Amino acid sequence: MVVTDSTSVKTYHEATKHSEISLRTSGHYLDWENKPSPFKVYRNLPSIPLPRDFPHPQEPALKAIRGELPRKTMKKPDLAVLAEILYFSGGLTRKMKFGSEPYYMRAASATGALYPIELYLVSGDIPGLKAGVYHFNPIDFALVELRKGDFRSDLAIASEESSASSPFTIVMTSLAWRNAWKYEARSYRHWFWDSGVITGNLSATCASEGLNCKL
Repeated sequence: MVVTDSTSVKTYHEATKHSEISLRTSGHYLDWENKPSPFKVYRNLPSIPLPRDFPHPQEPALKAIRGELPRKTMKKPDLAVLAEILYFSGGLTRKMKFGSEPYYMRAASATGALYPIELYLVSGDIPGLKAGVYHFNPIDFALVELRKGDFRSDLAIASEESSASSPFTIVMTSLAWRNAWKYEARSYRHWFWDSGVITGNLSATCASEGLNCKL
């Protein structure tokens, strides 16, 4: 859908932008008893562990993003390469503890370290993984199988035609409350900021590994 009237966009930005006055007069507070979980869990579904001995990008991230790397022979992705992409896009990199509560840091930063973006995989058959629709579970470093079978053509109808022939597509969604718990109406901005950081990591990792990547 093409937006031709920017009035509502400008109204939203004016209403949700920070100022010295808005920060001092806001009545919002953090309800720690109602803090959302940082992880989405699908229960009682098959889970495929991802290999932890995956390769690591060897190229400078900025050169990879800008397309300045020497042309490589294109790789065919397998489960190990997929594990690498998912780890550097949304994997857990650090665990900290404050009091009795654990906090997990991820490869891609997020506003307030709340990490509202979830990653899903729509895949054909690749070495080590059957065609299906999967949810990336970062805390177990595994793929949770949501649907068996090849749904790439279905995804292509709803989005990008090339998804039908791509080995796999990574789809991002946002859990609104996970960010809105702290940032309220500003969260609409943050979902796109946070998904943009993940997209940058994903693009750089793919380029470093010699994989075609289309947004």
